[in-house]
Amino acid sequence: ANFADDPDVHIPRVFWGTKTSRVLTLERIRGIKVSDFESLDAAGIDRHGLAERATRVTAKMIFEDGFFHADPHPGNLFIEPDGRIGLIDFGMVGELDEQLREHLVHVLIALAAHDYDRLTDVALDLGVASIPVDRKSMRNDLAELIAPYEGLPLGEIAIAPLIEEVFAIMRLHRLRLPTCGRARAARRPCRTGRRPPRGRPARRSLDRRPGRADRRRL
Repeated sequence: ANFADDPDVHIPRVFWGTKTSRVLTLERIRGIKVSDFESLDAAGIDRHGLAERATRVTAKMIFEDGFFHADPHPGNLFIEPDGRIGLIDFGMVGELDEQLREHLVHVLIALAAHDYDRLTDVALDLGVASIPVDRKSMRNDLAELIAPYEGLPLGEIAIAPLIEEVFAIMRLHRLRLPTCGRARAARRPCRTGRRPPRGRPARRSLDRRPGRADRRRL
């Protein structure tokens, strides 16, 4: 389990005996919504320290484990009285192989340096093109995306949504993300995809259904 011994993270326990194909019964997480700044301050939670811990947890999932919670919006993050981060709702998870993780490191470096040319090169290396790509047009789109972040330190930038925007620009230019290369994710994109169609289990993963093995990894 990736966070079994981590004092900063609380992954809810699964009650396997009451789980069905449509219901996932989890331990209840109690805490303050991560976006409720007033309550966090009233509880004496150091928000700067919390941001550092959350960044470390996210970086570990993506760059070290290659297995991550793919829907970390405020409703899925609760801060417990001792400052521990409670993560819920693993209906969307993703996997990244080592090669893609290395590419993402270069994407992060390019974003931090506001280096449009480097970011364009990394995106072209990362994607698989089905048609010739207009490099200049793609560079302009990436520059327009990054421009509002000029002058901001990396710690103040929401990296995950920004990388999602980079992926969106790649798709706009007909660049397809590679497959993970692992047997369990063969021929499947190395990121989450669309939401499950209506009528399917609401907690189902976008790439696949998270199972017992997935829960144990976290």
